[in-house]
Amino acid sequence: MTTEMKDIHMVSLKAQSSKILLTVGAALMVAGLPARSFAQVNGAIYTTSVDAKIVNQNIYESREAVYLSGGPQTKADRGLAPDGHYYFQVTDPSGAVLLSTDRIECREVIVADGRITGVAASGCQHALGVANADNGQMPVQLFPFLETPNPGGEYKAWLTPVASYSPNESAPNCSGKNSNIRFGFCDADSKTDNFKIRSLNAA
Repeated sequence: MTTEMKDIHMVSLKAQSSKILLTVGAALMVAGLPARSFAQVNGAIYTTSVDAKIVNQNIYESREAVYLSGGPQTKADRGLAPDGHYYFQVTDPSGAVLLSTDRIECREVIVADGRITGVAASGCQHALGVANADNGQMPVQLFPFLETPNPGGEYKAWLTPVASYSPNESAPNCSGKNSNIRFGFCDADSKTDNFKIRSLNAA
């Protein structure tokens, strides 16, 4: 083999080595990317009064009187998991009609140590109730939302992780492949609680 041919052969080997290194490097970079996090929720939510003293009150005098809480009745219980930021909404009991009237970013709460502890500052966040020292909860007002079309005056409150919110159903963020999506809330990743508003015409 001539000197010129040796030089060409060496250049070819270096080029192949570079391609291999680039391919391996790219594969390592992809392998090192964090997996997408889907947040499946444990625990429960419930509606309550402004001071969160009544757990799962269920029947209220007005829409303005309904507050959202979640987690345990005492500090010893674990509560909601995982901690993080969540969205909430109000629908009719079937989940077919969205009753919340403000933007989704206005309906963002913070869960810490298994409790709803406040709202995310958005400039349009919902009003807070009175902190309950017995269980560490900070209730959040569900209003504004429209009157339900349900003849029994029934509503459904929803809570879902921000990471699971799926406004585009063709590219969902649900943890379950076949989860139903109601206005961006995946059934598999949401907690719900039904409540009623007392009719003004009730005897």
